[in-house]
Parts: sequence; structure tokens; C-alpha cells
Amino acid sequence: MRQACIRILYDHVRPGLSIEEYAEALTWWEIEPIVIRGELVGCVMALGDEIHIAVKPEFHGRWAIRREMRQRFLLDRITRYGCLRATASRGNEKAIRFIERLGFKRTNEHDDKITYQLG
Repeated sequence: MRQACIRILYDHVRPGLSIEEYAEALTWWEIEPIVIRGELVGCVMALGDEIHIAVKPEFHGRWAIRREMRQRFLLDRITRYGCLRATASRGNEKAIRFIERLGFKRTNEHDDKITYQLG
């Protein structure tokens, strides 16, 4: 399942690395699948209080994903770390809307990155 999640993350960010190099760079990150009704729809990668979320395009905008994220991933990590941080690239309106719908608040804007915090 980790490899399937890495593929979703890789397709989401297109990092300029091979998928093997990308997988190696994620060695220390926790990667959790988002499964809705038995189907892998996305994944969460986290390292400490930093979190990144990737959802397959065909599942964008589905409320069940946000509910699953809050209940299963975000609340647990907030309990562990006190808060969570996320970033989005300026101009990536889909990511910005998704992060804000999860309840994250903007804390900083620098160059092309917007930083958010939850908790």
C-alpha cells in the first residue's frame, strides 16, 4: 500500500526526481492511505507536525474525504503534536481550498508558498 501511496504523491507533485529517488526521499515520512468504501482515494504523508495530502483527481471535492481526514488523521496528529502545519503553492487554488476547508488557517506567505496551521 505504501508504494501505491507514493505513486499518488509522486503524480500529485511531479518532483523532478525518478519515482525511486522520490520514494527514497520519503523514507522517514509516515505515509497513510485514505481509503473510502474500500477504494484508495489518496494519502497523507507526515513528518512530525508537517503534513501533506494528495487526493486522486477523480475524488477532488468529495466531502467524505474531508470527514475521513479530520477523524482519522488530523485529530490524532494534533493530539500528538499540538498543531499541524501544511503548505500550498500560491496559485494552486484546489490545494488552498482543500486545506482551508479542513480548518487550517494561514499563518505566513513567503515567495510562492502559503503556510497554514491547524490546532
